[in-house]
Amino acid sequence: IRNRKNAVELCKAIREDRLLKHNLGTKQEENIDRETYKKLTYKAAISPPLCVDEIVNYINSSEETLQLRAIQSYERLGEEKNSVNDMIKGGIISRCIELLDSNNISLQFEVTSLLNIITSDTSKKSENVIKYEVIPKLLNLLEHKSSIISELAMCVLCNVIDTPYARDIALSCNSLPILIDFIKPDTSITLMDNITWLLSNLYQKTATRTSKEMEHILPVLNRLLSIENDYIISDTCRILSYLTDGSKSNVQAIMETGILPKLLECLTSEKKGIFFPTLLTIRNIVEFGDDAYKDDVITAGGLPCLRSVLSLHCDKEDVTEKETIWIICKMAGNMDQIQSIIDAGLLKILINRIAYENKEIKMLSGLVLMNMLSSGTSQQLTELLNAGVLIEFCNLLKTEDYDIVINALKGFSKILHNAKEKGQIERFATMIEEAGGLNRLVALRCHQNEMIYKKSTSIIHLYYFLIN
Repeated sequence: IRNRKNAVELCKAIREDRLLKHNLGTKQEENIDRETYKKLTYKAAISPPLCVDEIVNYINSSEETLQLRAIQSYERLGEEKNSVNDMIKGGIISRCIELLDSNNISLQFEVTSLLNIITSDTSKKSENVIKYEVIPKLLNLLEHKSSIISELAMCVLCNVIDTPYARDIALSCNSLPILIDFIKPDTSITLMDNITWLLSNLYQKTATRTSKEMEHILPVLNRLLSIENDYIISDTCRILSYLTDGSKSNVQAIMETGILPKLLECLTSEKKGIFFPTLLTIRNIVEFGDDAYKDDVITAGGLPCLRSVLSLHCDKEDVTEKETIWIICKMAGNMDQIQSIIDAGLLKILINRIAYENKEIKMLSGLVLMNMLSSGTSQQLTELLNAGVLIEFCNLLKTEDYDIVINALKGFSKILHNAKEKGQIERFATMIEEAGGLNRLVALRCHQNEMIYKKSTSIIHLYYFLIN
């Protein structure tokens, strides 16, 4: 019934939007830091700009003064032409990477600053521009005594670690614990923003984390959700959605941190970058976790939060509605859970969704109600029927879509089976007949689809012939 591809695509769209805003922010911050750094460390000599040939010769020399002037001239040349000069870009970047090993702080600053400018130009990114061998050197610079160089190195890492290959290199260099250890109470918001962005890139589609790694990262993620910064919270929620996807052990580790109330608070956010990855995290908890975790979500007030998502966001994104209804479906497993769904005011909402034009939403809503019909008590069955579920299921039998008709027939079968077990078969069969369901079942016995024919015939024989 459910295709997770759309949810993945929406999460990617959120990440791309975040990438655009991240690059705009880092460019502004870097310009401020350049001026600050120059005032604090050195005063560049005012000299005429070099030509392209001089830049190439100077940067390849062994004298740091000439190297520094070449980098400054190259940057000035790029600014004048509104882009970095393509004729010498390849050779310049290779040499820049070598110069990162210099002990000259001024040179390290200029090189790292230039690399940040080049790699943040998303329209120019190519295999000739981004040299992945720079990643280990940048990770080393994170420990630099100059906080400005350290932060610039972080910015470049954010720009270049954007492909599976780059992520693999960074992960092989033990980048995760290095970055996590940077997050401290006195870490600036700007640096924290870069770190969480980088971590969110590294954690997507990575291997299952070990229990030791989870112990290291989870307390940090818990603290990050308390920071009043939407970008940091958005990145943190995406990390949690990646960690919980398909991993029962990770779900267990996350639930043991007590982070659930913060997640539910994020679920009520009006910002898509926060509520949607949180929605995926809750989905993973109820899908891959134990039944006890479903009860924990319910006890913590998860169902009213899901109702809020359906009310606030589902007229804008079908994928949000599908994921939300799927979560509710996974939580309708026993009588107590069913009662919680009813108490949360979700019953009428689900019944109304059956009438939607979107086939997937229609079938998912029907699946939730079928779960409730097959596992509910007599009183809950009565509430379902009084809320109008029979009329909507009868309407589904009139559609031309075979899948929807089959889904509705399964619903009728579950209603009658549950009623029979509770000794109320005659009452519920009569209610179906009065709603026009029996006439539709009889008509479907002539249907050209064999499964529909067999299913409708079976219901009539099993339940209506039994009554007669």
